[in-house]
Amino acid sequence: MLSPCRRHRRRLAAGAVVTAATLASTAAPAPARADGFAEAVLGLAVPLADDDYADAFDPAFKLGGRFGGGAGAIGFEAGVDFTLGNLEGDDSFGNLEASASRIRLLAGARYRTGVGARATGFFRAGLGADIATFALSGDLLGLPVDSSETDVGLAVELGAGLVVRSGNLLFGGQVALPMGFHADDDDPADPDDADFEYTSVELDLLLTLGTAF
Repeated sequence: MLSPCRRHRRRLAAGAVVTAATLASTAAPAPARADGFAEAVLGLAVPLADDDYADAFDPAFKLGGRFGGGAGAIGFEAGVDFTLGNLEGDDSFGNLEASASRIRLLAGARYRTGVGARATGFFRAGLGADIATFALSGDLLGLPVDSSETDVGLAVELGAGLVVRSGNLLFGGQVALPMGFHADDDDPADPDDADFEYTSVELDLLLTLGTAF
């Protein structure tokens, strides 16, 4: 039979073991958890610059999708978006109909920070390809015309937004400044060659709907 003194020493020893185990588990860093997302964006692209570009196009419909993730506040993202060019004024030239569109492929990074219990604010930056297409169709002086040209330029984009999470559903809004840099000048000797030497800057106003995983 143990004496009261020995029982007391055993209780102290057991308490010391439990305390050490608790401190060790508290000090060990928690494993990083990847936080992925996929989102659709829908909204308006408003031309800002350069002057020639802003004069040629009116605000236009924009649709896109993005995905990304990563452990911690800074993660990766990639995406694609489509803008149907809205040519300013009458988009016809006599019996010729003109149309324009643009596809952007981007990859970059997103910084996320919590805002309250359910919202997340973010800043994003991307780099990629700006694929612009211009087309003419109809007839000119009785001759049929059906031509189009595509040019691939440099795409740069900066943006910010806020999304609210409900379960795995994300909804919110964001703004962005997409920039496109094209250097393909018009070739006077080629009647089918379009002038793609311009720099475009737009303001995107977008609604966001996505999922977290």
